[in-house]
Amino acid sequence: MRELTVPTWVPPAATAALNKVWNDASLDLDDKARTVLRRLASDRAMHEVWLKLPAERALGAESLLRGAIAYAHWGFELRYSPLRPGDPTPWPISHLAIGHTQFLLATMRVMARSDIAEEAWTRVRGEDCAFDFKTLVAAVEKLPQFYELLDQWDARVFDTLPTVARPKSKGARLQFFCRGMERQLRGLYGKPLYPVIAILAQMVFALPQALDPGTVKQICKRK
Repeated sequence: MRELTVPTWVPPAATAALNKVWNDASLDLDDKARTVLRRLASDRAMHEVWLKLPAERALGAESLLRGAIAYAHWGFELRYSPLRPGDPTPWPISHLAIGHTQFLLATMRVMARSDIAEEAWTRVRGEDCAFDFKTLVAAVEKLPQFYELLDQWDARVFDTLPTVARPKSKGARLQFFCRGMERQLRGLYGKPLYPVIAILAQMVFALPQALDPGTVKQICKRK
């Protein structure tokens, strides 16, 4: 993974936040997200963002960046996943995963009685996988509980996400992003900071220029 290059004009708190997000393996950032982070780090327009953030809350830069990545990428997919029949009630995706796991377990338990299963697993597991077939079955038995816990987290996050009236419309992702960042900035700084959202939207969606702050406000208030 390439290192993130941060210009010297970026404030120290923002530089630290950018590097922390860039190197956070738990975020599992794809190429698209890293491209956005590079723009957030190096595009000169971001100089205005760092100037506009209240100085006494400069350490909120990390939360700001994490919010931008979340609302620009996985947040929209979580809120409007095709696996959910509709909004606002979330459909527990874990139910589907648990059903598949139970079917898999039933099959594996039947196969576990045969020495052929252990032999086949030994041949395919490779050198990077040390556990035997019996251990594999024991691990799969833990998956239903694992998915239940994931579903609890999913539901909590789902309830905090913004909504848009027409999620399939051309501007849905932009509206979702602006509304999410408005909420994020109110939480961090006590005010929406629409000029900041305008520049962040330019970075995230690779717009030719920043949106007008008044337009961002209208997007956030639009039903």
